[in-house]
Amino acid sequence: MPGEDVNPPQSGKNAWARLLRQFGGKPADVEYRLIKAFINFEASLPIVRELRSVEARKWFKAVSAASRKLAGLLEEDAQRVFGTADMGHPWADWVLRELLKETHTPSTALEAVTAQARALWKPMHLIEDLRRMADAAENKTLWTERFRGNKRRQWHLHDLILDIANIYEDGTGKTAGRSTAPMTNKPGGPFFRIVKDCYYRLGITKTDEAIALDIRKALKQRQQPTVV
Repeated sequence: MPGEDVNPPQSGKNAWARLLRQFGGKPADVEYRLIKAFINFEASLPIVRELRSVEARKWFKAVSAASRKLAGLLEEDAQRVFGTADMGHPWADWVLRELLKETHTPSTALEAVTAQARALWKPMHLIEDLRRMADAAENKTLWTERFRGNKRRQWHLHDLILDIANIYEDGTGKTAGRSTAPMTNKPGGPFFRIVKDCYYRLGITKTDEAIALDIRKALKQRQQPTVV
């Protein structure tokens, strides 16, 4: 395939053991953390596909708009029927006082209060739930829009590389990075070889130059402050 390395890392039990040794530290601990990083990466793939889906973005946007509109309509109705749409209004106490004026039978009053309070509070809670749903869908829409606007940002690969970097640095005491051979101008170095091996084991097909670029972007991302 175009872009595929002609000399991929070796596979097999011995090759896996050699990979673990390159991280330094205790092989059992390294293996546990590396497998966990692989699992997290595999779990991120469906999310990446979802974010790249135009239909998913349209659906989130529609859910947000519909939820917010319905919440507004219910709030208007509550204001018109009950005189307020305040979520904290003590309606149950008011219903109890009104019903006790009409009946002296505690059981009947209690049953009536329960029915009235449920009928009254249900739309109030629904308004709140709809607004929460609208906010969640809107946040998801903004997230997908940001992802679409920066298609070259492979955050799932960056997270994988940063996990590998943390294992490497903890085990060897060295700083993760990549170097370039002066004669051939090709990327290399121990950390680069580890990432390349991990890519191969996860079925990620990229050239050495592309892997080196992923490493550079991931490590640069680690140096930047997180924006919420």
